[in-house]
Amino acid sequence: MAVIVLVQPKTSLLDLGKDAPAMPLSLLYAASKVAEQFPVALYDQRIDGDMGSWLKLTAADDILCFGITAIPGQQASCASALASWLKANSKAPIVWGGKHATLFPCELLEAGLADFVVRGSGEERFYELVAALADRRAPGIVSGVLSKDHSCTTPTDHDYEPYDLEKIASLPYGMLRHRYLYTKKRKKTSVLETSRGCPYACTYCYHSAHKRPYWKGARAAWVVDRITELRRYRPEVQHVDFVDDNFFVDRSRALSIAEAIAGVRPPVTFTCNGGRVRDLLRYDEAEIRLLAASGLDRIDIGVETGSMKIRTMIKKDETDEEIFEVCRRLTNAGISPWINLMAGFPGEDAEDLSRTMRLAMELTRRFPRLYVSPIYVYTPYPGTALYEELKKTGQKVPSYSDVVGTDWSRGVAFGNAAPHVRNLSRLYFYSLFVDDKVLQYKDNLWIRLALKLMKPAARLRVKFGLLGAPVGMWIVKYVSRGKL
Repeated sequence: MAVIVLVQPKTSLLDLGKDAPAMPLSLLYAASKVAEQFPVALYDQRIDGDMGSWLKLTAADDILCFGITAIPGQQASCASALASWLKANSKAPIVWGGKHATLFPCELLEAGLADFVVRGSGEERFYELVAALADRRAPGIVSGVLSKDHSCTTPTDHDYEPYDLEKIASLPYGMLRHRYLYTKKRKKTSVLETSRGCPYACTYCYHSAHKRPYWKGARAAWVVDRITELRRYRPEVQHVDFVDDNFFVDRSRALSIAEAIAGVRPPVTFTCNGGRVRDLLRYDEAEIRLLAASGLDRIDIGVETGSMKIRTMIKKDETDEEIFEVCRRLTNAGISPWINLMAGFPGEDAEDLSRTMRLAMELTRRFPRLYVSPIYVYTPYPGTALYEELKKTGQKVPSYSDVVGTDWSRGVAFGNAAPHVRNLSRLYFYSLFVDDKVLQYKDNLWIRLALKLMKPAARLRVKFGLLGAPVGMWIVKYVSRGKL
């Protein structure tokens, strides 16, 4: 029987600093139904090296299709290069899925990098497409699947509606050939997902490209079943990163999951990567203590900016007082907030940027358990609400080719981009060292020594916006061969 080859491109910043790559979770979910009836092989560019050599070693001559996933940015650029190589070296159709494909289906099809694009959740749509290819039937119009013959159709609400994760009875861990366990706070860590979507419509976010926001979460019993299944595959897992876009939307669900995880044996700790300030304010201090007692040790919170003007523009208008109160409740319970910040928004001036830098430093001063993310650089992705607003006002906006390879550590030119955007890659670099976050993933004598040397200067530069002559950045980039 012909094999489906799933392709995991390099992830650039997402795996930077980890001692091993994270599990290719999106491909596991996408294959959850397909793998029940078809043989599946996984090529991981992060580990497996040259794809041509890998195909020869796996003897994958009879290939039904290639399935590629990517998020916008450098991973999409790596994925595009792989797709171009496949077009030149294989006759098997190429199917794209994931966030990048959902945002840019027409661009992929028109560039000849895809034969089919699965828009939105792919578990059942990918299966329907693969079944048609296996039977040598013309796929026709599969809901949510675009092709050269059925491309650039107007998306429907159904295209973007999150998949019901509880339809997945198990994940096909058997297709993985590598361990995929990275160290986090000295614990062997893996990843899972408990919900899909987001009920909000922040204007910078890819969710704002949808006609209306959706969110759907799995119940506690299903989540514990997935942890149990993961541990059957990797018994040494001690910590789980829940990579939901927004874990805390449904308060009763989140508390039920915490109570259920508290009963897992051996005990497991966990991180929630998606949190919003006002969602978390709905949890009283007793409930937050319950979350901490269940093993929750970190929540990643999207604050985005220190400027109230910019927060209002992006529809995320929590106040500084609300941010400080959430951080106080979490740190008092023993949970570390990880505050995600960005810079380079449209209309952002020097004072707005200064407010973001001051907020970062004030948070780390007040709350020793708290971490701030590297200060990422905003990229206006076509189709998002903020991008479309820029177009309406007649400003120059970046094209697809401008943003496809841009990662979150450097800016891209557009209409009223902040004049300081050229310095933002320096700010990203120095904000890596304003606290001890690098020790979350790599902790040894040399890392601690480097952090001790870098941290005082980094904090000074970020606090006062001293971004000129970044000698430390040049030295570190030279030593790390450009990986930062």
